[in-house]
Amino acid sequence: MTYFPMEATAFLLLLSFFIFASSVHGSPSPNSTAHESPNLKHYIVYMGVHSFPDSESVINANHEILASVHDLGIEGAKSAVVHHYHRSFRGFSAMITPEQAELLRNKPEIVSVFESTTYKLTTTRSWDFMMDGSRGYTQGIFKHLRKDRSRDVIVGHLDSGIWPEAPCFNDNGFTPVPARFQGSCAPADQFTNACNRKFIGARFYYQSFVQENGPLESFGKLVYLSPRDDFGHGTHTASTAVGNEVGNLQVADKSDLVAKGGAPNARVSVYKICWFNKCSCGDILKAFDDATADNVDVITISVGTSPKTFLADCVGTASFVAFQKGILTVAAAGNDGDFGTTSSNVPWVLTVAASTTDRFFQNVLTLGDGEKIVVPTLQFFIWLAHCLAIFLLHSLVSSLTKFCSYCGQNTLNPYQVQGRIVICYVTDQKDSRGLKTSAVHSAGGVGVIIIDTALDNDVVFHESYEIPISVIGQTEGQMLVSYMRTTNQPTATISRTKTALGVKPAPKMAYFSSRGPNPVESDILKPDITAPGYNILAAYPIPEGQNMKANEIYYKFDSGTSMATPHVSGIAAIVKAANSNWSPAAIKSAIMTTATRRDNTGNYIQSGNAQATPFDMGSGHIQPDNALNPGLVYDFGVDDAIIFLCTQGLSEDQLQNMVGKPVNCPNPAHQAYEVNLPSISVTKMTGPVSVKRTVTFVGKTNGPKVFKPVIEQPYGVTVDVEPKILDFTGNKTITYAVSFAPQIWGTGFAFGQLVWTDGSRYQVRTPIVVKVG
Repeated sequence: MTYFPMEATAFLLLLSFFIFASSVHGSPSPNSTAHESPNLKHYIVYMGVHSFPDSESVINANHEILASVHDLGIEGAKSAVVHHYHRSFRGFSAMITPEQAELLRNKPEIVSVFESTTYKLTTTRSWDFMMDGSRGYTQGIFKHLRKDRSRDVIVGHLDSGIWPEAPCFNDNGFTPVPARFQGSCAPADQFTNACNRKFIGARFYYQSFVQENGPLESFGKLVYLSPRDDFGHGTHTASTAVGNEVGNLQVADKSDLVAKGGAPNARVSVYKICWFNKCSCGDILKAFDDATADNVDVITISVGTSPKTFLADCVGTASFVAFQKGILTVAAAGNDGDFGTTSSNVPWVLTVAASTTDRFFQNVLTLGDGEKIVVPTLQFFIWLAHCLAIFLLHSLVSSLTKFCSYCGQNTLNPYQVQGRIVICYVTDQKDSRGLKTSAVHSAGGVGVIIIDTALDNDVVFHESYEIPISVIGQTEGQMLVSYMRTTNQPTATISRTKTALGVKPAPKMAYFSSRGPNPVESDILKPDITAPGYNILAAYPIPEGQNMKANEIYYKFDSGTSMATPHVSGIAAIVKAANSNWSPAAIKSAIMTTATRRDNTGNYIQSGNAQATPFDMGSGHIQPDNALNPGLVYDFGVDDAIIFLCTQGLSEDQLQNMVGKPVNCPNPAHQAYEVNLPSISVTKMTGPVSVKRTVTFVGKTNGPKVFKPVIEQPYGVTVDVEPKILDFTGNKTITYAVSFAPQIWGTGFAFGQLVWTDGSRYQVRTPIVVKVG
């Protein structure tokens, strides 16, 4: 692949490289009805909470309602069902026709019917960077769970499975599994006696995937029909969230490094929902149904898809039931990079963007005239002596039409390439560096310089290649071409990777991180927060056939909002452990209001060449220690969530099915910005607007409990707050109002902030987004 995010193509830290065998483990998966009957489609039927006495009653009722629109009655309904959702909420997924789906939509007990969609899977130095003492942090948050192991927090991890033998998941020192946990860990393909007192549960789901994509074995790739991770993404993200501390890691020119997860003393229950980088909506819902009923405390899910309405959003819909039961869902914002592309856009989910750390990997391309080009990369090889660099443009192998300057397979002349560094051009975003390098290597080349005119200079390419590679952008490419034209024998040297720590400025927003405004509801700010998601080192499955020695540890670098999400999940688990009675909204608020907009130079975090806005990073970059003691929290529950749901076009009957009680939407209608969130987004302003927020004092101080506002005005809008002082001396909860008065019209989105401060310990920050006209 040519561009990041490359969450399955990064460098693998081992003594040798390998190629995955194209084999399948376990029993064949079911055939795909979708491929045999084109008129049948995989639909999700969501019915909200239920009051049935047991799962059997739910399943029977599901069959009956499906049979009412199915030509073959009960038997036809049973054969059409793919998944039943019955533990935490009611619903099912089934192979039915669009006409049958439309009939189901008209049933009063059904909230929504929508076609299942496919989601895609979207650490060492990262934790040190976030806890850097020079930035005012301590190591206190990592010590918190160690002080009292009885605070058993369970993280539900929805991803591509887990590699249970990874040392970061051992249970040394852990107490017995909490009795409240209702999960399971059944034996399956290459997965026997795998769970322990840390890794306490494992389930896997493939039925929906098969209906939409065909049998698992048809892909010709490694498959474990079990919770065992056959893709790598799940092990990487799980170890980032809850992995034990593991040392003796060697990276580039550094050795004896230590990797650790955010909540190393938390437990994890794994729900495998993804196969070959694809995750079916039907399987995601089933995993949420189980994880919620298993009594996990935090759900982490690093998947994303194109923007959807609320009723067609699997993560948003399923996470609402978890929210009702006190479980916070932390999800990835997505890797689309553009504005208005965020995933997980509902207010009760903590949505995570990705940013960099202060560690940078690079090699140096030295030209024969002494000019040096610093190249971001991460590779292992012995540095090259000077070699002849050749600029290929017209040397075609006969009968081939592809320019060999693109270094396509079988386009290079070995007589020209032998023993030389070869310059290749990228043709488009799907152009593979790996194939180019392989072509050069096959022709006898000893190195590759790839000129990519669209290169992001911050991107570190950490793929496994047969020979050294330097990827340079347009400016550096022009420098290289100019040098070659001035000498008869151009030479170049590619150095070994070097590690730079304390790089400034950091963090910066990752270019691939999806940005707001929220495509579902712009008055709900997304993303909520940013965290390290760039060149993250974490555990990875051991390759099939690889003989590992006892002291060898398999780790890998990866980038994406997928990697940022478990950083926040781990912190959320510790905040939950420290405040067991806090709601999901309170935990979300603590993390958001204590975030920072500043980098390690004291300046504002950058996105590209501009100052990052809330559309890039939400409240800002996460500060773990501060989240443990936020001072004030913005709490909300189901009643507040109904405010949002009433704005999304749902009827009161649908809402009653969702929440399990009668619902009366406000008349006149409320606005989405009235949800009591730790952010304010008013994007359809046609005149003065007043927004109320309620804050609860949770501070740990014996001093004064008086907070005053500091307002940063958005351009073109005057902001005022009443009351001017929040005095919690005799109160625990206070409501205030923020008034917005437009002064200039048609200026587009504008950004500001409101900070409530006690003048010493607490700075409770709320980002503001407004748009007039």
